[in-house]
Amino acid sequence: MEKKEYAKAINYYSKSISEKNDISKVYFSRAVAKTKINDMMGALSDFDTAISLSPQNPDFYFNKALAELNIADFQNAINDLDSALKRKVRNKQLNIERHVFTAHA
Repeated sequence: MEKKEYAKAINYYSKSISEKNDISKVYFSRAVAKTKINDMMGALSDFDTAISLSPQNPDFYFNKALAELNIADFQNAINDLDSALKRKVRNKQLNIERHVFTAHA
C-alpha cells in the first residue's frame, strides 16, 4: 500500500474513533497504519490507548513491541512481548521474538 493509502486509512480510523466504533480495535488499526508511514511515536501512542481500552489483547502488545523495536527501544519491546506472552501463553512465535529482542538489548 502506498503512503497516500495509509494516510486515507488513518483519516478513516480517526473518524471511527470520533464515532466510538469498536474503539480499541480502531486505535490498534490506526497504530498499524502509522507504523507503515514510519510515524512510530504516533503509533506507540495509539497502541497505548488500545491497550488501555483492551488490556487483555496480546496482539496489541506484540505489535507495540514491533514498533518499539523500530526505534531501538529494546527494553520496552521486551516488556511488551512479556505482556503478550502472559496473555497468550502457548505461542512459539512470541517466544522466538522475545529471544531476538533480548539479543539486541
